Amino acid sequence: MSAQDKPSIAAWAERNKYGEVTPYSERELKALAPRTCGLYLLEFDDGQFYIGISVDIRARLRQHRVNHNDIATFRVRAFDTSSIELRRVERKLVHSAETAGFVLRNREHAAVIVGESSLDAIITPAEQDSWSRNPSLINRTDGWVGVEYLESQLAAHAGSYKRLQTHPRYVEIVRSLGAYLDACVPFPARSEGTFWTVSCFPGSSKTLLLRVSMGMLETFYVWENVKTGDLEVHMFVDGSHLPRPRLLSRLQLSQKLSKTTEVGPRGHKSAGVFERTVVVRDIKFLEDTLNIPGVARSAASHALSVMRKRQSGYKSSHCPQLASAGIAALGLESSSALPADSPEGALSEEVEVELESPNNVPISPDKASKDADKLEAFLLQDPSGEVRGSISELITTALPDHDFDVAVNWGLTCMPSTNAGRGRKRLFTLNIGRMEVGFVVASVRPEDPSLFGVAVVSSSELEARTGRTIAQLREEHDQLELWQHGYSAARGDDVNIAWEYTQESLAQLRSIPWLEASAVLADALRMTRCPYAKFHSPSLMGELLGHGH
Repeated sequence: MSAQDKPSIAAWAERNKYGEVTPYSERELKALAPRTCGLYLLEFDDGQFYIGISVDIRARLRQHRVNHNDIATFRVRAFDTSSIELRRVERKLVHSAETAGFVLRNREHAAVIVGESSLDAIITPAEQDSWSRNPSLINRTDGWVGVEYLESQLAAHAGSYKRLQTHPRYVEIVRSLGAYLDACVPFPARSEGTFWTVSCFPGSSKTLLLRVSMGMLETFYVWENVKTGDLEVHMFVDGSHLPRPRLLSRLQLSQKLSKTTEVGPRGHKSAGVFERTVVVRDIKFLEDTLNIPGVARSAASHALSVMRKRQSGYKSSHCPQLASAGIAALGLESSSALPADSPEGALSEEVEVELESPNNVPISPDKASKDADKLEAFLLQDPSGEVRGSISELITTALPDHDFDVAVNWGLTCMPSTNAGRGRKRLFTLNIGRMEVGFVVASVRPEDPSLFGVAVVSSSELEARTGRTIAQLREEHDQLELWQHGYSAARGDDVNIAWEYTQESLAQLRSIPWLEASAVLADALRMTRCPYAKFHSPSLMGELLGHGH
């Protein structure tokens, strides 16, 4: 977009109902009404911007000082609605601002991450720039030795990989992965297992053969169409690099790139406004598709942008054997590369490698394996998905920008070791700041319900939104238990709500604005670090926010 075409930020902000520009100072923050709910727009000294949401904008703006010391101004758009609706509007505004040509520091919803990235630690910005100009050449000459895996890590995925090897088109499947890594993934041998992962028969699927993940998104997968027998490829790309005449209009669901390839609409809400889906009818046509002008570049641009946001959230699902076979198909030298016809391969001396979580907190392979085991135990306790629904609602509302300080100011523990008493087991605990604000317990005690949940929310916000006192709410909702503790971390503004997982109890819970009240308390608690954040479960977060990995 040219400078002439780019609108002024003032015009854009006015069109999107933001108030007047305000200098960022303590004096101006004090003038802002407390607990103002809505959206805010930060402008930085370098001309970049950040779009955010909060149920207490004044508190959130003060918190931003922790990560940004160059905030020049802010604008506010008061919007008293649910946090779910706020997130929808936030995503729409981020996409609008990017389309208008503004540079955003947002990580969630944004297509491109500006500034420093954790990816820079293993692939320098200069290398990323060189790779962007000629991905295949750089990938094939990198010379990185790759990752060496322990026997235990290989054993975890040996069964699914052997199953894939029995597929009559196994060699083609591996070559399709290699073609994608070659043309679209930055330094695949160097970034394997941390910034990109590949799962083999993810979720024990019978038709989904492999899936490449980056950040919290899938970027490439192969599945078997049982009706046609084709092995379809779905690849997610940055549509802004596709040839202009082939870009979709809002009225088109798909458009042909060739006889065997179509472009469809965006596949993930959080992937940015430019994402599109490229569908290849069969893997035998993939290389032809990658040779269509703009396609490989669009996939490479998308992959680099997603990898710059965060590391892969699906490390426990990573199949080293399949990854190594795919890398070997590039012609790269990798000490861990497995021959395409060998289910085991030869390993050199065992060296324990340290992976990192999406929030850059080190996770050893042993810890990652235990986290995956805990998730499996959790899923057995929650076959209906009701508990997952509760956690998702709570996190989405109380922590709408959850990526901002995950595993720092808050954490989600899966199957914690908390002593819940004989015959009881906690399925999860959500800790924010110095408080636990939500958990669910499974019980075999005869006097207990088999499953019950507890959430701690702002008592003042609950009373203000309902027009009832806590005592009145307790009388009116006989299926819920409400009691006040007066926690010091909450400054006494707290109420515990307990419910059973029955239709009657859940109906009463949904009839009160407990989620909105949880968001107010969460904003206050996130001002301090969480001592339990080190127990955060990437596997459980991946289950909640991913796409069936």
